[in-house]
Amino acid sequence: MHPSKVQIIIISVVLFIVLLLVLVFMGILPGLRSTGEDIVSGELLIWGVDNSSVISSSLIASYQALYPEVNISYQSFNPANYETQLINALAGGRGPDIFMVHSSWIPEHKDKMAFLDQTQYPLESLRNDFPDVVAKDFYQDGRTYALPLYIDTLTLFYNRDIFNNEGIVRAPSSWEELNQLIPRLVEKTESGRIVRAAIALGASRTNIPNAADILSLFMLQDEVQMTSQDKREARFASGGENSLRRYLSYANPANANYSWNEEMRNAEDVFASEDLAILIDYASKENSLKQKNPFINLGIASLPQYEDSQKATNYASYWGFAVANTSPNQSLAWGFIGNTVLNQEAMSSYSSLTNRAPALLSLIAQLSANPNKEFLARQILTADSWYIINKEFVDQSFSNMIRSVLNAQADPRTAISKSEAEIGQLLKENADAQN
Repeated sequence: MHPSKVQIIIISVVLFIVLLLVLVFMGILPGLRSTGEDIVSGELLIWGVDNSSVISSSLIASYQALYPEVNISYQSFNPANYETQLINALAGGRGPDIFMVHSSWIPEHKDKMAFLDQTQYPLESLRNDFPDVVAKDFYQDGRTYALPLYIDTLTLFYNRDIFNNEGIVRAPSSWEELNQLIPRLVEKTESGRIVRAAIALGASRTNIPNAADILSLFMLQDEVQMTSQDKREARFASGGENSLRRYLSYANPANANYSWNEEMRNAEDVFASEDLAILIDYASKENSLKQKNPFINLGIASLPQYEDSQKATNYASYWGFAVANTSPNQSLAWGFIGNTVLNQEAMSSYSSLTNRAPALLSLIAQLSANPNKEFLARQILTADSWYIINKEFVDQSFSNMIRSVLNAQADPRTAISKSEAEIGQLLKENADAQN
């Protein structure tokens, strides 16, 4: 049976549209990736938490070299109140065209964002451009809501001088190995007071700023299911109880892992004063740690895994660019993002200026070839996350869970069940609001 004339026309039109979309994403026609040969003009306002000079010299300068007729303004905010100011501005119609968005924000704030659908930026393209964790965080319901500027992962910082003095030749690669090193690294008075801590673990965010992220990592390494498939319920209590107990062991005076407690100062400050041998923090903190103590003999290594683990699991936190759905310049805004975040030269400049690991796979491949940074590439490629509604709420809930056990107000099972119920209620409310 031969196709009719009408069928031939329909097929031809469909093929033309498909070809057009392919050309757009190859950069042959104007779109998310452009060549700069087309004339583009307009104005864009960008909000974020990065330093203005960094954005201007790396991203805006790169884009305006292609499109000098586009006037771009960038406004930097304090991360502590940025989210509140942004949400208020968007609600009042005074928001930016483009804004920086944290990797955990999509579930809560996607209703404020314009998106790219499957025809504009297919999931396959997202996965070809960025590590797997980006699709987990920024792609939902067949839509891409943001693109990442970098990928930061929890890593292991250690004091080389302390390790050298104790005859320890390398950083531990497994939790089992790390636990064996604790008696050699920790120093206590006869009364049991910690003079030098081995590792800052087991306490709340009172003195471990990333306590919730580290505990989340413990659970993910234990393959705990954090939420239900439909994202309406929290499910981490039963599987995560052992993870919580393992985390708390480092702040339990009766445990061999005891090396930290709630009474100690901020972990970063203790590490900088060289009274802490090992600190788990984000890789991007390297410069700030050196600024706190320029003379510290700082070592950096990959995050420990289980010895018998079949696959590595790391934890990511990062920021990207999103387009406000209230912006009258959405096409122009996505054009800016496509020509900067997907631009290898621009993002290489950005990574150098910020000392953050890149998000583009093409740049991660270069990182992998550097013997001193290869472990960061592996961590990024094996990074994970989970579906969080309101990171501040989750951080506080996890911190309360930890503190309630340490203060003998609850046992681990009761504490984690309470946290699960709190976060589960938030998940349900968000799911209902989205429907």
